[in-house]
Amino acid sequence: MSINRILSIGGFQVRESTMPAVHRLLERVIERGLQRYVFFANHNFIVQCQALRSTILEDDRSLVFNDGVGMDVAALLLRGSRFGDNLNGTDLIPTFLQDAKRPLRIYLLGSSDTSVRRT
Repeated sequence: MSINRILSIGGFQVRESTMPAVHRLLERVIERGLQRYVFFANHNFIVQCQALRSTILEDDRSLVFNDGVGMDVAALLLRGSRFGDNLNGTDLIPTFLQDAKRPLRIYLLGSSDTSVRRT
């Protein structure tokens, strides 16, 4: 599946992909020394982030992926089919970081030190 298939939901350009394809994309981004902003859009993101929509859309470093059943329902209503994979951050990011070829520095917006420490 191509990572370039995009569905507009609530004005956000949500990319459809699979976990392995997103892992490969992020590996290439890191190898090339690029910076990306990765958003996992669920229904709450679509509603709460409307004020940021133009900023996210105008920045070509932004990647917005689908997260959750609400996005599947939206895709079903808009185009007649669901997303292939649920690309939620709580599944994707830990596996990506665990499989990373080298230590990585990331920034988690909205997280506390306690929630990101490894136990």
